[in-house]
Amino acid sequence: MSGPPAANAYRSYCISTTRRLRRGDLVLVELDTYADGYWSDLTRMFVIGEPTSEQQRIFDSVLEAQQEAIKSIKSGVKASDIDGIARNIAGKHGYRKYFPHRLGHGIGLQLHELPVLHPASGDILSPGMVHSVEPGIYIPGFGGIRVEDDILDLERGYEYLSEFDRTLIRA
Repeated sequence: MSGPPAANAYRSYCISTTRRLRRGDLVLVELDTYADGYWSDLTRMFVIGEPTSEQQRIFDSVLEAQQEAIKSIKSGVKASDIDGIARNIAGKHGYRKYFPHRLGHGIGLQLHELPVLHPASGDILSPGMVHSVEPGIYIPGFGGIRVEDDILDLERGYEYLSEFDRTLIRA
């Protein structure tokens, strides 16, 4: 999704439009891939031209929320605690009310499965789990910004399952 309509990118069944990309538009690209019976899920952000200071500031806060949440992953931690870390960072930057969805979900034989990284989740992370970590800020009239990676939980930490650039990419 791109431009102001990307403020709806957290909703199911987003509708494509005939709107053309414009200089300054944010472009949210969701890459759900299925191969050999397994799913992956990745989101990256692009901007047409140079980002505004507001776009960069919001992107930086989303990336900070994702990185700090991921750094806290270890065996035995509550999925809800990881979600809370990301929400607290969004709140610190003034964007908490624009973070409407769960932080992440399990990925494997289905695109969305356990564990669920959500404030009400009772799931406990354990080695071998694979899940997304995808904080997002969606502001009506502005657009949406999300950074999503798939993470493998290890006994003592985590492993990123993607090496794709995690910057606001200029197009």
